[in-house]
Amino acid sequence: MLFRNYNSERGTWANQFEAILLFCAYLTFAYAFSLFITLVIEIPCLRVYKEFIKGEKSINFNHEVKRTGTSSEEYDDDKI
Repeated sequence: MLFRNYNSERGTWANQFEAILLFCAYLTFAYAFSLFITLVIEIPCLRVYKEFIKGEKSINFNHEVKRTGTSSEEYDDDKI
């Protein structure tokens, strides 16, 4: 038996196909709204939280330490 719902105020019938289309439209809108809110609000808030509260830096710099020679290597240059 098909799903049928009667709207008594307007006197219209809604069939199963229209109900499925309405559900798909609602689901699509819900996912699009969730993506929009995530990109606009949640990601910037997460970056601020990581930067200032947790203390993690979002930009990683390469901090290379120069190796200095041992004391014997430094004296070898003077002898030559």
